[in-house]
Amino acid sequence: MRQTRYFSYFLLLTCVALSACAIPVHLTRGNWMRGKAIDSNRSALLMRVPDAIEPGEGRAGGSGQELTQQLLEGLVRRKVKVTVSDETAVSAAVVASQRMGYRYVLRVVFTDWADNATAWSGNPDRAGGSAELYDGTNGELVASFTHLVKASGVTLVGSSPDRFYPELVTVLMDAVFGKISFSYETLSHGLSWVGDGALVPSQPA
Repeated sequence: MRQTRYFSYFLLLTCVALSACAIPVHLTRGNWMRGKAIDSNRSALLMRVPDAIEPGEGRAGGSGQELTQQLLEGLVRRKVKVTVSDETAVSAAVVASQRMGYRYVLRVVFTDWADNATAWSGNPDRAGGSAELYDGTNGELVASFTHLVKASGVTLVGSSPDRFYPELVTVLMDAVFGKISFSYETLSHGLSWVGDGALVPSQPA
């Protein structure tokens, strides 16, 4: 009985220590290409997001479909005319965009994805994504942004990286199609995510 109680104390202290050391991460980087700005024709051909690949585990089935749906909804909320494309290559999507009359091609992919959702594991869940905006008339890259979300090290209940998708959508779509007018100079050192959901310029390295 006493051994069980001591073990419980040890487990609790270990979890507290891990929690104190593991700080959640919300990190955004990105640039508009020099001389580029969002056009008043807010229309985009959205390429379907491929499923995330978890290191050592393989494809996270359904992750791409879920993020694609949330991106679609996020773009509609931002008054962007959008259609989902099944093209897997940017060059093919640009051809489709030219044919359909869309101003931009939007490509979003997972850059990181790890489901360490076992409670008390000490390994944080994480999800990251990149958004690349291409000119739909000539295929030139207009803007590129990445965002990474990493949880704290300890969870009291099981969870999954899909809970980070709304943040990925909000940050990446606000950077590309948001109400704020970003300039190349503002973004030349990237962006940082702050607690109230705002994007602020990072300090130069």
